[in-house]
Amino acid sequence: MEIMSFMSVSVFSQVAFQHFQELDEHISYVATKVCHLGDQLEGVNTPRQRAVEAQKLMKYFNEFLDGELKSDVFTNSEKGYSHCVDVYIKQCQEGAFLRNDVFEDAAILCQRVNKQVGEVFSNPETVLAKLIQNIFEVKLQSYVKDQLEEHRKSDAEQYLKNLYDLYTRTTNLSSKLMEFNLGTDKQTFLSKLIKSIFISYLENYIEVEIGYLKSRSAMILQRYYDSKNHQKRSIGTGGIQIHKRTEAKLRSGREDKPAISTKSYSSRGQLKDLDLPRIEERMD
Repeated sequence: MEIMSFMSVSVFSQVAFQHFQELDEHISYVATKVCHLGDQLEGVNTPRQRAVEAQKLMKYFNEFLDGELKSDVFTNSEKGYSHCVDVYIKQCQEGAFLRNDVFEDAAILCQRVNKQVGEVFSNPETVLAKLIQNIFEVKLQSYVKDQLEEHRKSDAEQYLKNLYDLYTRTTNLSSKLMEFNLGTDKQTFLSKLIKSIFISYLENYIEVEIGYLKSRSAMILQRYYDSKNHQKRSIGTGGIQIHKRTEAKLRSGREDKPAISTKSYSSRGQLKDLDLPRIEERMD
């Protein structure tokens, strides 16, 4: 009876395992199809989006050539100008961050744009300030997060080194940008941008630094003890009691000692008796 029960369980396990394999293969097949469908949709959507943008551009040209300006780009000067600024800021960053040094790339980009905006826009300082704000809040913030989150919980030493390096390089970039006309209080403007990037890391910086210093000091001290083959010994209450008994005996011995009178010359040449035990008592 037990053998038949065991065989039944074994057969059931084999069937269940076979169904599991079939289910896994079916899920993999469906996932492959979904990925392929997503690629196809993306391939169709990208050209479609470009075609829509090209159609809008041709519409704007037709209105301009016919002299009938109806679109918001022409009728709403504020909206049209703001749209042009946003497009310019997006396009001028394309291909600007191809090297490993994002801070140097940002400085070079701002120098190039600073020469262009005066020839294109009526208020170039506002456009440049908006570009700098976009670089800090998007490009630099993303870069800093990637560099710090990697070691934030696993390696305190590397995290603190990276934090110091990134903060220093960001402030150096800010110093370079101070030479441009940003149409506002440059110092306050750039300080706020730096703070927006590092505020979440500076809030607990002291705790992280103290914790690292404690663990580092303990490790170095233990390494020194190991090199000297030193073993720590805790002083128990027995040692304290021995010390107290020894001190009590010493005090008792002084109290039992007879007074010794000695002669000493005073400043006037007269003899003066000195009671040594009493002096010792005063000292105690």
